[in-house]
Amino acid sequence: MRSVGIGLLVLFVGVAGWFVSGRLALTAGPPEAVVREFLRAASAGDWGRAESYVTSHARYRIGQEGLNGMEQFATTRLLHPFTQFTIVRVESDGDKATVLVRLASPPGNPGVGAHIVAGRMEGGMFVHAHRFILQREGRAWRIYEFEDAGVQP
Repeated sequence: MRSVGIGLLVLFVGVAGWFVSGRLALTAGPPEAVVREFLRAASAGDWGRAESYVTSHARYRIGQEGLNGMEQFATTRLLHPFTQFTIVRVESDGDKATVLVRLASPPGNPGVGAHIVAGRMEGGMFVHAHRFILQREGRAWRIYEFEDAGVQP
C-alpha cells in the first residue's frame, strides 16, 4: 500500500510539474512573444509545445484532427514549413490581439509547392503573410486562430 501511495505522489508531482512548466511561459508577455514562441516551436517541429500556445478551444479543434493534429492543423493553414519569420504588426484591443507575421521558405521547399498561397519571391525566398488572432485565457495570451493573410508588407 505504501508503494502505491509513493507512486501516486510521484505521478501527481510529475503531472503538476508538466502542467505548471507549460503554463508559466504563457502567463506573461505580450501577444507577439506568444506568437514568436509558437513559431519557434513549430519551426523546430515541437508540436506539443506549439499546441501549448493555443487556446483550449483551439486545442479541442486540433484534437479532432487525430494523430499529429497540430502538425496537420499548421500545414493545412499554410503555416508549415517555413525557415524564417518576422513580426510585422501587432494590434491589440482589450482581450483580443492580432499579430501579422511574414513567413519565408526556400522556393524548393516541398511544403510550399503543395499549397496555393498568395506570396512573392524576395531574395531567393518565397514570402507570404500570416495573421494570428489571440485572446486572453486566464492571465495569458493564447492563439485562437491563424490564417494565411496573402501578400502583405
